[in-house]
Amino acid sequence: MDRYPLPILDGVIDSLENSKVFTTLYLKNGFFHQPIDPERTKYTAFVVPNAQYEFLKAPFGLFVPPNFFKIFIIHTFIDIWADKTLLFYMDGIIISSQDESENLKKLKRVLRIASENGIKLNFENSSFLHRKIEFLGYTIQNGTIRPSPSETAAVQNFPIPTTIKKRTCCTENPQQYKTQSNSENPFELLTSVSMKRKEETQILRILEEKYQRSFQEQREQMKEQAKENIRKIQEKNYHTFNRETKTTT
Repeated sequence: MDRYPLPILDGVIDSLENSKVFTTLYLKNGFFHQPIDPERTKYTAFVVPNAQYEFLKAPFGLFVPPNFFKIFIIHTFIDIWADKTLLFYMDGIIISSQDESENLKKLKRVLRIASENGIKLNFENSSFLHRKIEFLGYTIQNGTIRPSPSETAAVQNFPIPTTIKKRTCCTENPQQYKTQSNSENPFELLTSVSMKRKEETQILRILEEKYQRSFQEQREQMKEQAKENIRKIQEKNYHTFNRETKTTT
C-alpha cells in the first residue's frame, strides 16, 4: 500500500494567512465516497438478523480508507488542487481568495466537480464567503492567524490548584505544551513554584490554611498574569517559531 500522509497542519494554516475571504465545505459522512470494486464488496459483508449486506463504498474502519480517501479527493479535484484553488484536510475543504467575486468563481468550480463525481457535502456545517473563520483550531481573519478562543478556554478558566495532587495534574506532562522558553514552563506561571522544587516545603507552606488569606490576592494576580503570558506565548509560537523553521529548511 502506498503511504500518503496527511498534509502538515502548520503548512495548511500558513497558506491561508494572506487570504481575506473563505468558504469552508465539509463532506457528508466523511467517508463513503470511494466506490469499491464490485468483485471485492464480498469482503466487506456483514450480517444482521435475517439479512446480509455489503458495502458498495469504502467505510471508515477498514485498514486503508484514510490514505486512499485523501488520494481519491486529490485525484477528483486534481485540476484545481494544482493551482491551490482549494485546500483539503481530512473531511474539510477550504476555498480562500482575496475577495468575494474570486471566491464565488472558485466555489462554482468545486461544486461542479463534486456533483460530477458524486461527492456529497454537508451544507449545514459549511460556511460561505466569510471574512472570519474557525479552521483547525485557529481563527483566521484579515491576514492574521490566532489560536481559537475555544481552544484556549481551558487555560483562561484554569483554577488555582489547592492541593499538591491537583497541581501535579497540570504539570506532570509539560512537554506537550510548546514554548520557546527553555527556562520557564508556562504552567509554572499558574502555580508560582518551579516544577523542579515541587517537593520542597515551600509548596506545603503555600497550601497550608494559615497562608491562604495572605497569598490570595497575590495568587489571583499571578493567575491572571499567567493566562495573559500563555496567550502571548501561543501567538508568538505560531508567528515566530514556524517562520524560523521555514527559513532554515
